[in-house]
Amino acid sequence: ILDAARQQKLFEDQNEDWKTTTFEHPRGRSALRLACEADHSKCFQHLLEAMEEEKKSAGGFPDYWKSKKSKENQQALVDYAFEQRPSIASLLLEHYHDMAVVRELLKGRETRWSCGKLSCLW
Repeated sequence: ILDAARQQKLFEDQNEDWKTTTFEHPRGRSALRLACEADHSKCFQHLLEAMEEEKKSAGGFPDYWKSKKSKENQQALVDYAFEQRPSIASLLLEHYHDMAVVRELLKGRETRWSCGKLSCLW
């Protein structure tokens, strides 16, 4: 997935108008969505960690988390992970308590997914 990301210019230093840590991309899916679709847990986790670091550095969630389109993409990502990629869903649940970005992704959806196909969080 990292090689594919390089080829698609998904890294921040290769494409000035888009960052790997965003949920929006004018020409397609976000890097996080691509990692999820590829079922690449390690890449997905690295992207989550980059988002977490960005949140800490900014002192809160960056603006890109707040747009309507971003919220729709976040919901679609979580839905896809829990419906199609159990390993990614497990990773999200595993990091629920230690990563604010994961808690934000799952916010409002905890009861919907936490006791569904996967084990309960609590």
